[in-house]
Amino acid sequence: MPTPAVNNPAPAFLTEKQAAALLSLSAETLRTWRARRRPNAPPFVRLGGAIRYPAEGLLRWAAGE
Repeated sequence: MPTPAVNNPAPAFLTEKQAAALLSLSAETLRTWRARRRPNAPPFVRLGGAIRYPAEGLLRWAAGE
């Protein structure tokens, strides 16, 4: 049975630039918060050497959850 096609699914993880745009912040702000290990900063993960932001986590963070 073939897998159903999905039209333009939302990415599970966003780049720093994408996350900054979604949150209306600068990428530099996100970098600073990560470097300072700010406790209420948006969630992020390291995938290999890349920093990625889980889309679902960013939306929850922005909603104040």
